Amino acid sequence: MEASMNYNLDVTPNYSYIFEFENEFIHQNYRKWMTENWTVAFYYVGIYMAFIFGGQYYMQNRPRSTLDQKWNEAWGGTDSVHGLGGGCYE
Repeated sequence: MEASMNYNLDVTPNYSYIFEFENEFIHQNYRKWMTENWTVAFYYVGIYMAFIFGGQYYMQNRPRSTLDQKWNEAWGGTDSVHGLGGGCYE
């Protein structure tokens, strides 16, 4: 007895809301651009890695920087106000 299992799974996401820019998105144009320019990402990765490792090399023999408590509190306060403002912005 031969068991035949044919699965036909057509799964589409259930989007409750589609934005206008999603309706107007022409993916063929962007796919063409991406297939022509995918190597550009490697240049950005190389620049990023040079910046990170070059910065580590530059900073390895420098003295440690410390901030006093007032500056840490000021930084945290402005950061929280900025975060709350961004969260309230519509």
